[in-house]
Amino acid sequence: MKRTQLYLPEKTLKILKKEAEENRRSVSDIVREKLDESLRRSGGGGAEFLLKIAEEAKKYKVSAPHDLSTNHDEYLYGRKSPKWSYLYKKRATKKK
Repeated sequence: MKRTQLYLPEKTLKILKKEAEENRRSVSDIVREKLDESLRRSGGGGAEFLLKIAEEAKKYKVSAPHDLSTNHDEYLYGRKSPKWSYLYKKRATKKK
């Protein structure tokens, strides 16, 4: 586990302390439990989010290059980028 610091409203902290005392647990333990529950309910995993995006893409028949997953940097910043590819074209013409 990693240590972190939170700023909580006084009312929230009071409720947490009361629950911790009643259940003979630490406030930290209660906070971790509540956060875990909340993240599970909201689908807080990155994988689920990406799968939802993929389903939406299928629904609207969005397509992508077949090598996008392996060459994503090239598509974002390199020779295959719609935004940055002109930089590589200039270099290629200067070398000739």
